[in-house]
Amino acid sequence: MAPIHPIAAVASLGLLEPPLRRDVAEAIRLALRSEALFPVGGGVLPIFRQAIAEALTSIEERGDLLARFLKLGPYEDTGPIPPQLRGQRLGDEECAKAITFIYSHVVNAFQGRLAELLALASLARLLVQWQRDGSLSSEARIYVGDAALPPAVKRGGLAKGADFHVLSASSQPSEPVVLHAVVEVKSFACSYERIGPQIEKHVARAAQGLSFFPHSRPARSVRFAGNSSSKVLRVFVAPGNWHLSRRFRFVQRGGSESLETDPHTTPERDVVDQLSPGQWMVTLRWSREALASAAYELTFWYMAKLGERIYGEQGSSPWPQMSPGEAGRNAAKMMLYYAIGRCSSRRVAGRAIALYNAYGFGYSLGANFRDREGRRDMLFPEDLREILAEGETKHRCRIRP
Repeated sequence: MAPIHPIAAVASLGLLEPPLRRDVAEAIRLALRSEALFPVGGGVLPIFRQAIAEALTSIEERGDLLARFLKLGPYEDTGPIPPQLRGQRLGDEECAKAITFIYSHVVNAFQGRLAELLALASLARLLVQWQRDGSLSSEARIYVGDAALPPAVKRGGLAKGADFHVLSASSQPSEPVVLHAVVEVKSFACSYERIGPQIEKHVARAAQGLSFFPHSRPARSVRFAGNSSSKVLRVFVAPGNWHLSRRFRFVQRGGSESLETDPHTTPERDVVDQLSPGQWMVTLRWSREALASAAYELTFWYMAKLGERIYGEQGSSPWPQMSPGEAGRNAAKMMLYYAIGRCSSRRVAGRAIALYNAYGFGYSLGANFRDREGRRDMLFPEDLREILAEGETKHRCRIRP
């Protein structure tokens, strides 16, 4: 097995808030107890790190863009970049690409991996239920992510398949693998009707054969449970729709002041609905907002890790009083601040503001501070004080419910 991504190798569950941390760890433990097959061995921490590594692998296909954004950033004033600074600052178009990449890809990469880990809990319980009622054989197991991959028909090699397959696999390579279920996980709220066609593609693709980690050749042949694709169970997993709390206060402790938001109320458990004899819907007890909040924190952690790369050598940091990781976080906020004033697109500016605000004040407040037209605006501590006193700022901005 190839070495794990060096940044993921130092990731810990402590990156997550305690309630989410407990649920992620418990979901992995339940999957391991059900003898699920992962593309990495070990316990909870190695599996969590592998999920982070998968997110980072897709992110670092364009990692140089993020490093350049942190190191060079946009021109810090209005107007064209002066000739003497050309090559020392990024152009506005490249900054816009970096902002869009962070907002649309980096956040989503972490958010998606968290949703997949959390989905393991209900999927492990469903497996037990199906085996008890005779729907599945006792040999059926959950194959997680890259543990089972279908062929890439057009370009050869292997392709991304369903997030999870439920399979019975004989130890004899000549025997076909039995496909019992496919599972698709989304980290945003959507309906089964919307995602159904994608699930059907996963069923059809698996029928072309599956290669098991470490992905031997040729792929194992696959037959459907009950010898019919209609007998293959379809499972869709999505987050809940509840919102994080927008209630906040400033608290004095030990001579310093800190901002606190009310804790959120999380449903007691996932909701599992059987939509039809062969279709299941799992709604995670964690909402899209809760997952987004955790993903924003993971992106900020990633900026710190990039800072360790960029500012690791003595004298390379413009902030010698900070550690390289602190410099990475500071650079992320500073470059976003300058970029906001140079964005030619309202959409890109809104994304930069969401990131800047969330890195400073947390997702629930930062991503939802808007003017009366619903546009995001930059958030500062005095804005929050005005909201506490008057319900909105003097510029008529508020935290959207």
